[in-house]
Amino acid sequence: ACAEPCGEPIWLKLTAWPPRALKHWASHSRHRPPHHAFMGGVFSGPNPKLACARQAAALIPAWDGLASSACAEPCGGSKGVVFKLSCPGQSDVYCVRILQPGESLMLVSMSRALAARGLCPEVVGSSSTALVQRWIQGSAPSAFHWRDRDSLLRLARFVARLHSLPLEPGTAEAPKARLADLRGLVAGLPPGKAESVGVNLYEVISELESNCGSLLPSRHELVFTHGDLHMGNLIEGEGRLWAIDLEGAGSRPRTTDLAYLFLHMGTNHVLKAYPSWDSRQVFAAAYLQECGKPHDTGAVAELLYEVELEWPFQALWYGIILIYLQMPHFATIFLHSVPHAGRVLAWAGSDAERRQQVLEHGVSAIPHDYMTHQVMAPEAFQLSGWRGCNERPNGLPQ
Repeated sequence: ACAEPCGEPIWLKLTAWPPRALKHWASHSRHRPPHHAFMGGVFSGPNPKLACARQAAALIPAWDGLASSACAEPCGGSKGVVFKLSCPGQSDVYCVRILQPGESLMLVSMSRALAARGLCPEVVGSSSTALVQRWIQGSAPSAFHWRDRDSLLRLARFVARLHSLPLEPGTAEAPKARLADLRGLVAGLPPGKAESVGVNLYEVISELESNCGSLLPSRHELVFTHGDLHMGNLIEGEGRLWAIDLEGAGSRPRTTDLAYLFLHMGTNHVLKAYPSWDSRQVFAAAYLQECGKPHDTGAVAELLYEVELEWPFQALWYGIILIYLQMPHFATIFLHSVPHAGRVLAWAGSDAERRQQVLEHGVSAIPHDYMTHQVMAPEAFQLSGWRGCNERPNGLPQ
């Protein structure tokens, strides 16, 4: 076998294992070396995070005296810090998150506040290094939520309740996807990483500022936001939705969460399209009503257009994050879409008819020929590879 580092020092990629044998080994826990971690077909040596997760069993009151026999296994997360904790002879199962330096107080307090309102799993224990919560047996909500009215309404109302968590007076806006944040992200990239995507990121940010800077509302109401809101950070279980992975939570305009959610739905492998205009209207009306705000047709359109204004900023943020995660090919999909989206918004300006086109199709979907006023028949749209909001693969420009 050939081993090569592939991220964190504790992980090794094995390149000579027959896939069938690897799958067999992965499915039989008794064949794993003791106290060694497994995640996604990758074996590692002794894992300090795994050991820390096992030690967190001491924080569970119901397991008093049994913590030494606890078993921990990785259960997801891009950073490898989330574990499922069980104990022989005990029916209860828990989720342990290993806390990064400096995030323990904030993450624990937010988790307790959300758990008290039934928005995230109950916190049963915490320390400076670990957060222990009740394990929710469930899965990420299906993208088909956007095609089922009842599921869509439930999702909208859940997000509204999340955004209704009270903030302390004078709370400042948390960083994410503002121009200064984006420039700071680019400046922090390792040498050569910014060039690996074939896009001058500073020029993209400057063009976005030129096209959209004056279009954004001068003042936003700040609400509690998840900060990384997509279906993978929600759990559907026990007849309800739960929020997880709150390390990016903070006070921001509500449109940052909504634009990020819509952005991810546009690339979902099940939905394969940006959420339709009809489904976004249903979502926005239910969301505003749950927030106790006007939810008439005009209010819905206003909110959704602000979401479209936010879309290129969130897409650029996500694209840069993907560079950090060493996924440059995926990042280019978003990074190449941002300048086009900014030009669409500048083209629409305050023109009511153009803004309606942006609303109906999504800011990433208006084709270039349409922007330059060249009349195109429906069959020409199909020949050019653009087939409308409900049919576009990936929800991004062809």
